[in-house]
Amino acid sequence: MKLFIFLLSVCALWSCEKTSIDDQQPETGNKTETDIPEGYVRLALKTDNNRTLLVDDGAVIWSEGDKVSVNNATYKITIEDGNVCVYVPEADSYSVMYPAEIRSTKKLMFLQPQQLYVENSFGEKALPLYGEGNVRDGVTMRAICGVLKLTLTGDATISSIGVTDRAGGALCGVFTYTNGNAEVESGYISHPSVVLNCEKAGGVKLNSSGVDFYIVLPARTYSSGLKISISDTSGRAQVIDSATPRTIKAHDILKTPTIAYAPDADLVFAEYFDKNIWGSDRQAERVGFSNPAGANATGYELSTSQTDATAYGTEALSTTWDTPQKNLMTESYLKSRALDNWQMLFQCREIYGALAVGHPTNHRGMLRFPKLTNIGEGEICMAQLSFKVAFKHGSSCDPLLVRFVLEEGPGCVLAYYLDGKKISTPKSGSYWTSSNNTMPIPGLAVGNFSEHFVINNTTNREIKDVKWHTIRLDLGAITNDTVIMLQSYSAHSEFSEFFIDDIEIRKVPYPYQDDAERFSINTGTVSDTKKLLYTPSSTVSINSGTWLNSLPQLKSLGAEYVDLSVGWEFFYSPTGNNGDTAKWDEYFRTVKAKLDAVGLKVWHIHLPGVGTSFTQKSDGTWTSTTNSDLVDFANYDTTIRTTAVEKMSDIITHISILGAKYLLVHPSGWYDGGPEDNYYYTSLRKAALVASLKSLVAAAEKVGATMVLENLGNYKSPKESLTIMPEYINYFTTQVPGLKFCFDFSHSTVDNINDGAQFIRDLNPGILTALHVHGGGNDRDVHLFPGYTGMYKYKDNLNWGEIYEELVKYGYRGPFTYEPGSYAVDCNASWSTIFHNFYNYVYPEYRKRMGN
Repeated sequence: MKLFIFLLSVCALWSCEKTSIDDQQPETGNKTETDIPEGYVRLALKTDNNRTLLVDDGAVIWSEGDKVSVNNATYKITIEDGNVCVYVPEADSYSVMYPAEIRSTKKLMFLQPQQLYVENSFGEKALPLYGEGNVRDGVTMRAICGVLKLTLTGDATISSIGVTDRAGGALCGVFTYTNGNAEVESGYISHPSVVLNCEKAGGVKLNSSGVDFYIVLPARTYSSGLKISISDTSGRAQVIDSATPRTIKAHDILKTPTIAYAPDADLVFAEYFDKNIWGSDRQAERVGFSNPAGANATGYELSTSQTDATAYGTEALSTTWDTPQKNLMTESYLKSRALDNWQMLFQCREIYGALAVGHPTNHRGMLRFPKLTNIGEGEICMAQLSFKVAFKHGSSCDPLLVRFVLEEGPGCVLAYYLDGKKISTPKSGSYWTSSNNTMPIPGLAVGNFSEHFVINNTTNREIKDVKWHTIRLDLGAITNDTVIMLQSYSAHSEFSEFFIDDIEIRKVPYPYQDDAERFSINTGTVSDTKKLLYTPSSTVSINSGTWLNSLPQLKSLGAEYVDLSVGWEFFYSPTGNNGDTAKWDEYFRTVKAKLDAVGLKVWHIHLPGVGTSFTQKSDGTWTSTTNSDLVDFANYDTTIRTTAVEKMSDIITHISILGAKYLLVHPSGWYDGGPEDNYYYTSLRKAALVASLKSLVAAAEKVGATMVLENLGNYKSPKESLTIMPEYINYFTTQVPGLKFCFDFSHSTVDNINDGAQFIRDLNPGILTALHVHGGGNDRDVHLFPGYTGMYKYKDNLNWGEIYEELVKYGYRGPFTYEPGSYAVDCNASWSTIFHNFYNYVYPEYRKRMGN
């Protein structure tokens, strides 16, 4: 059944294929003269050995079981003593086509959009032969098409090679074969691309000496040249777009110079959907190839019928939106299309040369990318994501949501370009700010996270037609665990559809990443402190468990530690744990197990800084009010102070399950309406706080932790806070042996009372063990990102290059812990934006200050 070169071995027959061949006759292979049916004759089949064949030194080889079409009917060949023949009804003349499976009616043949790789040969059934003759002379078979021979070197494993006529001429579709010519038949399938699929062979491993690939093409001059896209099994690719004219001759081979397969170094992912070969070109409303086997398709079948202009190549690959990879097509099919490693294909359908996501009358769609495995382990980088998108023909161009899957890897959107032009929109919704400039990102305030980004927002409608458009998104904080998701931005009950093609993701290194020396808390020092790279971290509230699912993101960004905070409500809310220490312990054990599972440790825990009193109303519901007495360790009333210490000591005993290195408290609560301001720097309050801290230090040491005091600012003057000046911190850490210090930058610099760098210089040695990083200098504690200057009146006034230098000189070697907030809508507090801010702004500010 196969026609090979280089004396290839016989493979399994394709006996299960569906074709549209008419007038099939009884198969008469392996007949002898004595049992030939009456009226049949022996017709010899020959190959043209008098001119150049499709090989250098070989011959065309037939295989037992090959089928030919003789006068529009199908017969098996017979091999007798090395000679090839077929037994057919007697006629004056014969026209013979091989392979019979690609013949259609009216002397038409289907040139397949997909050819399957065969070692040292062209693909199975890929090269059609045609001949005319009679019984006396036999029929000489000659190739209708020619072959392009590509020789590749390298060390990758090739999954496919796509070839496109740059002038748009048909490389596959329905062709005539009268007189041995392959000419496009008007009104039938006609597509300018063909793909050599290597997936059935398990991919083809390259080497340094070169591996040959043979691709059958219609014989003609390609005056505008060919575009060749080569993809490997790791998700990378190389495109050779050559305008050099090429001439393919029938029954001949065109050899090209050896190509070194070397994808661009910055390309970490590429998917051109070259292997999607069934279904119509829906966006162009052009007919295509049908899926010959439906949901049971292996992906490698021949197709010999056409679709209409709106048909898909498959039904939905998956109809379950919340279960990734619960697919309806066979595993073989997904592998053949290189879709088996995509994480979700909800309501996705194959169309010719692209992927349809969603359905105009069925459902919206969701598409989750594979993980970016070509980014190094532990590496964090920026990236450029580009793809082509078109909305369903005649649709209203529904908004398209781009997001990063919460429970997978990190990422944030930094900028958006449409057809090469940067898009700006009114400042309404989610924005992202980095460096010293506002970078507004058009989007919707979906949970106020920058991970959500909307293309073609209904308030903007930057795409108003159904043509293909090129999208580019600049991304930050990308790792090899990042998973990007595209979906129509509409309710589950609504219908929408978009088409996607030509996806590329290119890595953009952060400044100084190549020569920075990462400081590891566990291993100690670096050889050059001018290149010291702290380990970033972030505080996170553990009052609820939803954050636990995204801990792998934090780990993949390179964090060693996480810093936690917990509110009074967790411990004593009557609708929650209500003082039930068994419930406390159970939850803390759950958190600890999650941390251990991803390999994160706790550096410090911010213990409750505000107390809350709860009162039950007559209807059974509860109200809450702030009660500073519950956490006021500097209160002049001994009973209030000691009660607060006792309650906090009890919390410390139970929270020790989390294994935190440091436990943190604020110096006091809120103004309590007493005879003097709660923060007034008096000997009475100093003595009260010293006494409390001594008890809390002992409670922490009892569970193997260290007590840390955080500076707390206010909006008045230095003398009205117990801890706002560095000399106050030095006093308490001297008076209370074992007490350490957590420096909160915004607290220390309200109204520019202090300079952040000078504060560090004025501290006693060895007491600084934790940080709360956020911008400062405003009239209040606003928890903005370093470098923030946005659309609100608040901005960061601190010099982070100088601050970083002072931390290094001081000898601080803990995590660089952000304590972000969402005080401004364009300062989004997610782990991705935090790490992007550190790598793109804070650390570069230090390196520039160091002169390198």
